Amino acid sequence: MNQKDKNNKDPDTYVKFEEYRVPRPHHYSETPEIIQWVINHSRGLIKNEKQATYALLFFTIIAIVVSLFLLFSGESSSLKEIIPKEPYIDPPKPWIN
Repeated sequence: MNQKDKNNKDPDTYVKFEEYRVPRPHHYSETPEIIQWVINHSRGLIKNEKQATYALLFFTIIAIVVSLFLLFSGESSSLKEIIPKEPYIDPPKPWIN
């Protein structure tokens, strides 16, 4: 498009798009917030991102192991208490004829 075309535009065909910008946070950091949280709340035990990552990994592994232990340590006799030995007999309903 040359200079002549820019100045001689028909106002009915001219389209102007209004663009807006999304504001960015002023304190943008490459460190994930959960890592920052672990460092801030460790009372000085965790001093950098690498240590925080290892601490979160350790916590995750412990949580999975405890969950699996609790899931599989239950006795199978608990199902015997839930399932009745006799079949269920529906009581009579006087309102139905």
